[in-house]
Amino acid sequence: MSSGLIGIIKQAALDAIDNAQMCDLRYGKVVSVSPLKVQVTTQFVIPESLLVVPQNLTNYKVDCTLPDQDGKQTITIHNALKVGDKVALLRK
Repeated sequence: MSSGLIGIIKQAALDAIDNAQMCDLRYGKVVSVSPLKVQVTTQFVIPESLLVVPQNLTNYKVDCTLPDQDGKQTITIHNALKVGDKVALLRK
């Protein structure tokens, strides 16, 4: 009887892990930038609407103070993803 109970507990634990949808790491390649598309396999391309891109992988503006100038200056950091870039993807 205890082996039956142990089996049920093991199965419940496995089911809980499967249903938790743990973080999944995948690698992909940027195949389009406007709109952004990342190819994971030959038949699986993730569209921009399903991607969350951190600011440091975009073109963005920052305020900075330069030593020889008074006050803050706004500069643009050009760091957007480009076609062919390889990316690591985390399933959320």
